[in-house]
Amino acid sequence: KHSLDEIPLHAFFGTATIVDCLHLGQDAAIGMDVIRQNQKEVDAAEFVLFRTDWDQYWGTADYYCGYPIISRAVLQYLADTGKKGVGVDTLSIDAIQALNLPNHHFLLQHDILPIENLTHLSQVGPGLFHFCALPLKFANADGAPVRAVAIFD
Repeated sequence: KHSLDEIPLHAFFGTATIVDCLHLGQDAAIGMDVIRQNQKEVDAAEFVLFRTDWDQYWGTADYYCGYPIISRAVLQYLADTGKKGVGVDTLSIDAIQALNLPNHHFLLQHDILPIENLTHLSQVGPGLFHFCALPLKFANADGAPVRAVAIFD
């Protein structure tokens, strides 16, 4: 719909919270149960980041398969509550075999930024914080590297 250089800068920062998904196993779906367990913070945040600690597999073949995927019910909830972005510490918002990228398309149709390959979410505590994920400004790009940071008061 829009290339990154057309998206206003304010879309890339705001309040955020981390949803703990450490209890989920390989190929699990991230369901509404984790949202309900974190309802207050999720509802207050503009960005919701899902912590699976899958980033520990970076540099290995395991990084590319079996990571938990956010369910459509959760994505719909995040769209209905007006989130700016959804982040994961995995390779993708979509399963590796999902060639048509349904979760990417769903999020982008609702003006929600997918943010992937996050690291060190374990270093961020519970509750709300300020989050920034500013992409490099490439003309007509549909994705770019970011330096994602959590900022605490």
